[in-house]
Amino acid sequence: MINAVQNVVLIGGPGTGKTHLVTALGVQAVQHHRKKIRFFSMVDLVNALEQEKILNKAGQLADRLLRFDLVILDELGCLPFSSSGGALLFHLLSKLYEQTSVAINTNLSFSEWASVFGDAQMTTALLDRPTHHCDILETGNDSFRFKASTAKRKANKEIVHHFTNVKTKGT
Repeated sequence: MINAVQNVVLIGGPGTGKTHLVTALGVQAVQHHRKKIRFFSMVDLVNALEQEKILNKAGQLADRLLRFDLVILDELGCLPFSSSGGALLFHLLSKLYEQTSVAINTNLSFSEWASVFGDAQMTTALLDRPTHHCDILETGNDSFRFKASTAKRKANKEIVHHFTNVKTKGT
């Protein structure tokens, strides 16, 4: 992915490390391969595209992103955006196709992407582009954050139980 235009889509539930993985990929690209990357939350990117259109500057962001080696789009499907935003995102991804590597994180299966873009035909065409030269990684649905908080609660209960028993025995 680093030396060729190659895409990656990470699919999995919340808290499964998708953002962590693409951030590490981006850091690796910058520090060890001197690549230029750009990171966006998907909603922020769509908002920027819509703002650009309102200001009659459509296409300028896409032109700037073509100068990057990797564009990371985080959290597709976490927050909704307008159908016009979906169309603008489609046009951006079409422009980046085979020019710039794209990494997309999502908690949605590909079949659910139409709910984000609001148009099944456009979604099919959109999926065709980033998945053409693509690695698809499934991170599962077991949240690392949930596991860590559950383990912490369990450890706290054991500590309280231990001290309660010590106090009871010493009395």
